Amino acid sequence: MRAKDIGFNFFLEADKIDLASEKIMDFLQQLALEHREALRIQLSTENILLAWQERFGKSAQVRLSCYSRMGQPLIRLQLDGDAFDPLEQSGDASSLWEKHLLSQMETRAAYSYTRGVNTITFRIVMPKRSPLVLLLFSLAAAALVGIAGGLLPAEARVAIAEQWLTPICTTYLNVLSFCGIPLIFLSVALGIRGIDDVNMFGRIGKKMVLHYFLVLLATTLLAAAAAYPMFRFIFGGSSLNIAYTDLLEMVLGWLPTSLLQPFLDCNAMQLILMGFIFGIGLLKLDPLARNLAGVLDDLQSLLLLVAEWFTRLIPVFVFIIIVKSFWLGQMSEILPAWKSWAVTSGLQATALLVMALQICRKNKVRLSLLLKKVSATFLIALGTNSCAASITESYACCGGKLGIDGKVFGFGIPIGTSIFKPSSAIRLIVLAFYMASTYQVGVSAEWFVMAILMTVMLSIAVPAIPGGTLMFCPMLFAQLGLPAEALTPMLATDIFFDAVCTAFNQVSVQMALIQQADVLGMLERDALRQ
Repeated sequence: MRAKDIGFNFFLEADKIDLASEKIMDFLQQLALEHREALRIQLSTENILLAWQERFGKSAQVRLSCYSRMGQPLIRLQLDGDAFDPLEQSGDASSLWEKHLLSQMETRAAYSYTRGVNTITFRIVMPKRSPLVLLLFSLAAAALVGIAGGLLPAEARVAIAEQWLTPICTTYLNVLSFCGIPLIFLSVALGIRGIDDVNMFGRIGKKMVLHYFLVLLATTLLAAAAAYPMFRFIFGGSSLNIAYTDLLEMVLGWLPTSLLQPFLDCNAMQLILMGFIFGIGLLKLDPLARNLAGVLDDLQSLLLLVAEWFTRLIPVFVFIIIVKSFWLGQMSEILPAWKSWAVTSGLQATALLVMALQICRKNKVRLSLLLKKVSATFLIALGTNSCAASITESYACCGGKLGIDGKVFGFGIPIGTSIFKPSSAIRLIVLAFYMASTYQVGVSAEWFVMAILMTVMLSIAVPAIPGGTLMFCPMLFAQLGLPAEALTPMLATDIFFDAVCTAFNQVSVQMALIQQADVLGMLERDALRQ
């Protein structure tokens, strides 16, 4: 619903801070935001104001603005004075927990300092209804229209499909690619830069990120090995051995030759490498590069917002794809694509089960009990196809049911949700194998190496939003030499099962955190076993 705008100037006195907090809660309640999330935002704004009070004194004046811009609810706090970021300066674990949760998950918070003004901006992420019902309606309506199209002359059906529906599909994919190309670079660069926020945890953050990456790589390799016998490949060379010159050429091909060319060529590997180097540079130059990082963060938020607008059109896109396929006689290409999801789902469930069994064996926990504890997170993510919608339950589960120390899950959940997506990696590698087999694309040992590397890197860079994988598939296909026409049957099926990947990814993060907390000696086994 549309909330009334709020403008309020006040001094940093205790009663005025309380009054500002009440106004913020009124604004959030008008938005019909979930109570627990609204309360968390209210408490976080109070902590920011108290930090400013301690630094600038009770006589400092703050400007509070609560409003909506293009459908995006915002809360803004502004204070004149020297640069002081309460998100960076807070040293206690609870404040850091709030910072990571607000900046990387449901509600986004960003600090900026311009012309002597400290500004904290909260971008409120509103809960979204599950798109499942609308998708089912789109499928049913498309089937009816597609069948009814048989009443039209064949020439008319083909003309409409080729001259109207096909260009619409192509344009939609181009827009998603437009958002996805810079998002690869920004996701990697800002993700690396964000690691610096957890330096107070010392080796915990480094070990956790390394653990995420190693598990992700191992999962992808095992999934590739398990999926390989299920598809028939056409090998494009006489030998499967990688020559050193070919390997060197492949590695050197990842190095960008200019700043803009990787963006123009949609070269995902070069964009990932550039993002990694740029992220390290932002870390080394901090705090000098803080304003630049803020600009990049705003750009990422803008691209995610645009991508979100277009992913809302997914049901319309599905409708167009199905109707076009009916009228052009291409349903035989779409229907078999669902078979790849049987392989994907089986491997995703197996990977999660293996992680759960390892935890149960080492910590003497019943498997049924462990799965029951994480089931709420799984079902929320599955029903909403949203990491943001399940994040509150994920925090509550890790701290209350799984016995994980707050220092571990306070950093591990937001970072894990950003970079640890084993189910997405499984889906991408199976998809690559399936499309290469179906369209008889010649493969080689180099092709398989590239497929695995691309899968791991793209799964890290994929934004944790509904339809996020959708934006990066064109780049995966282009890098592996898969035909562009293979995108249509893939999109018609993957859109529907995107929520499955989201649910498995969220629970996989919880499993990985249990393992990491155990290694660090920060796991309460009694709480896990109860």
